[in-house]
Amino acid sequence: MGMQGPGASSWGDNLGGGPQNWDGVSHPCPGCRGATGKARTGRNFGVWPVPAGHGVMGQEVSALAVPGLMIAKESSSLSLCRAHGPGFAQRGKRRGSSGPRGPISWWEGCGRAACLLPGLDWGQHPCSQTAVLHGEGAGCTQDWGGLGAPGSSSCSGPRAGEEHKERRRWVLGMPGLGDTWKRGVPAAGCTMVEVTVTPQSSLADRPVQIRVRGLSPSQLVTLRAWLKDEQGECFQSRAFFRADGAGEVDPGLHAALGGSYSGVWPMGLFWFLQPDTLFRRLVKRDVAGSPFRVRLEVFDGLCLGADPREQPLGSCEAERWYVGPGVQRVPVREGRVRGALFLPPGPGPFPGVIDLFGGAGGLIEFRAGLLASRGFAVLALAFFAYDDLPRVLAQLDLEYFEEAAELLLQHPKIRGPGLGVVGVSKGAEVALAMATFLPQVVATVWINGTAFLHGNPLVYKELRIPPIPYYTERILFTEVGAMDNSAIFADPQDPAYRASAIPVEKIRGKVLFVVGEADRSFNSKLFAELALARMPPESGRILSYPGAGHLIEPPGSPLCSNSSIRGTPRPVAWGGELQPHARAQEHSWQEIVQFLELHLGSVSVKL
Repeated sequence: MGMQGPGASSWGDNLGGGPQNWDGVSHPCPGCRGATGKARTGRNFGVWPVPAGHGVMGQEVSALAVPGLMIAKESSSLSLCRAHGPGFAQRGKRRGSSGPRGPISWWEGCGRAACLLPGLDWGQHPCSQTAVLHGEGAGCTQDWGGLGAPGSSSCSGPRAGEEHKERRRWVLGMPGLGDTWKRGVPAAGCTMVEVTVTPQSSLADRPVQIRVRGLSPSQLVTLRAWLKDEQGECFQSRAFFRADGAGEVDPGLHAALGGSYSGVWPMGLFWFLQPDTLFRRLVKRDVAGSPFRVRLEVFDGLCLGADPREQPLGSCEAERWYVGPGVQRVPVREGRVRGALFLPPGPGPFPGVIDLFGGAGGLIEFRAGLLASRGFAVLALAFFAYDDLPRVLAQLDLEYFEEAAELLLQHPKIRGPGLGVVGVSKGAEVALAMATFLPQVVATVWINGTAFLHGNPLVYKELRIPPIPYYTERILFTEVGAMDNSAIFADPQDPAYRASAIPVEKIRGKVLFVVGEADRSFNSKLFAELALARMPPESGRILSYPGAGHLIEPPGSPLCSNSSIRGTPRPVAWGGELQPHARAQEHSWQEIVQFLELHLGSVSVKL
């Protein structure tokens, strides 16, 4: 049996030439320089009978059609390098199969099943991301090594003997190659499936370009991105594409057909990462010490799950950093102030910014590192549940934040006289109070906060602003079991709560309100509008984003619509829709950076 086709006669003619037809066959792919004896098959390879004495032992099967494969004689192994062509629909180890096939590797792909050679296993090859069949079974090692040598032994190992006599002898042949098998002649058109990300190392808020090359025209593939955070939690995304006429995929030009998103999103594989474990949030903790390492892989066809046996056609790794080269992280423990100061490279002076997060407490630094990489000196400031600070937030002591502002402005690399504040959630409430009472604050970025004191009073010298209580009996549980807190706030327009309003009419600086209209934690848009109505004219503006949730962060952060946080009995619903939220983060981040530059002065360093 066997597949007849163009090149069959040439194949038979070449057999007579002995081993010199095989040794040293060159291969044009740079990734294969460590291997020998490689040749490209073209579109298919088949199985042909071999005259006695040539001895590669296989199974009597019809043609094994796997487009774009190559084979290799590499000492005593037969290599099928799938990175050098598409066509694999299924990969993995198949050793020791029981039944009539015996201990053979076999293949289910391209619509048909076919046995390859006895005792061959999938292994590793000098081409990265390849699959190799090692000849460790009966008849393979000696016979392949002696291919074409008249009189060579046709069988060795424990399976030699009577069982061998019942088998016909076969060799893998490649239709259409003809004389390209002769010594030193590379097979034409050999291409390797290649995944690249440019630049390979970048800041997490900067775009990169992903490209896949070496596919077949119109080939259906899956692009997958995944990383593990510092706790070992896996976050991943995937998208399905058809290659263009050149066999390439570029997510910046080609629309994803489905998967974690659809449409043209150059950064979709990064922005739509989601946790394998429900309620996990992707937050970089070790900001200065290491990047997130994102693995980018391409699979043939639709890859819907995470089967470890699925091997990619190609892959690469991208580094996503939260500090640029030369940025310094300096721990801060001065007086009562606790945090970390991020300084851009160079002598300065730099515009100063205080960065605040919300009700989870602790110290979160990733946004400060990214802002420092854009030329700002940024103090990531903790205000509870960190170091020796109070474990719970009983009240907002504005004198603590005033101390932090003065400490920052006293630093020799900080340009005064004013500074900026960025805050989200409870941190936005604090930021608005700082803008109201502290003259040092001239530029404030408020992200999804309130304009009233809620839950905790504010104290400053002789002043005390009472809080509006939370009505926790109004908590709703979402379909995934998270707490929707949007209804626990009383109507801030009720005259009974007028004393709890932050007196924003005293603000003398500028405020940028950033609102996610799909925020399920606060009615952020209402609070922003109420604050703006009471502020001096031209002192503030609102950026409002339909479909964006509560946690609007730099564009390197994927949407977190639900997560567990410190101090709550259940996970919290933050809201947001994937694509509108991603657009909001990209746009608002550029607006935030421009706002700070406008009101604090231009930066001297941009990384």
